Amino acid sequence: MPYKPLLCFIGLFILFCSCERSVEVKREKISGIELAYYTRGTGEPLIMIMGFKGTMGEWDPALLETLEKKYTLILFDNRGAGLSSDSVENHTSISQMADDTVQLIKSLGYSKAHILGWSMGSRIAMAIAMKYPESVDTLILSSPNPGGSHIAKRTTDDFKRLTKAESKEEILSLLFPDSEEGKLAASELNKRLKVAVMDGESPNDFEIPPRTVERQKQAMENWDQNNEIFDELAKINRPTLVTGGLADRIDPIENVRIVASQIPYAWAAYFPFAGHYFISQDYINFSELLFAFTEAHKQKSENQLNK
Repeated sequence: MPYKPLLCFIGLFILFCSCERSVEVKREKISGIELAYYTRGTGEPLIMIMGFKGTMGEWDPALLETLEKKYTLILFDNRGAGLSSDSVENHTSISQMADDTVQLIKSLGYSKAHILGWSMGSRIAMAIAMKYPESVDTLILSSPNPGGSHIAKRTTDDFKRLTKAESKEEILSLLFPDSEEGKLAASELNKRLKVAVMDGESPNDFEIPPRTVERQKQAMENWDQNNEIFDELAKINRPTLVTGGLADRIDPIENVRIVASQIPYAWAAYFPFAGHYFISQDYINFSELLFAFTEAHKQKSENQLNK
């Protein structure tokens, strides 16, 4: 029949396009290394700082699809992770990774950005707000840790298991509640991550060298032993949203209250039935809260300018 060749051509064209589509990962030279990053979406810049053992390819695609409607997302691999390089002699610290992040923001032509940090990334985000407040539009801390003796005591060995876990499946299982709902959320996220890579929407950058894992672990331990951080939190003067999952197995949810109560005028929000990676498990409600928070800050700033 005459339309068959046309249908075959269309099918081949679609197949060819889907195979050719690929996220455009770029690299920026910063402090003697190269940070790999990519951007997506439109709007005000929102830089997302990944957690321990994580890469930019492991942000939940569903979360990114929601956030990119309002923000220009800047997604990157921390030094030594994924597609980013690191120096052989480097002694990684939270402060150093904060320096990297701010330099990346500036190298992309932004004077400031919304800063979202999750897990270890929230430590980096707090360090940015302390050292570079002029670079912070708003601060979003997810699954944070106040550092030093103020850290809420862990009641399980799940954090130790996380530091030793090698497979992505095991890591994901610890980031969600040990419940049927949590197991389903972990499984669904794993599927979304695989599809996003196959479709070229996320980079395939899931590998992290053992050396980087050890460096990140030491950086977190140094933060967690520093009693000065808690006092420094009180000096943060940027609009701050502190969030966590009530079923967090890695860091006690009490840390959210501790951090939020120390930062002046901070918002605090708790997500029921959700674990450490609650921004994936409950990405719709988290995104709506983030939209409301940044919009409230924007309106407040505009009102002050109009006075």
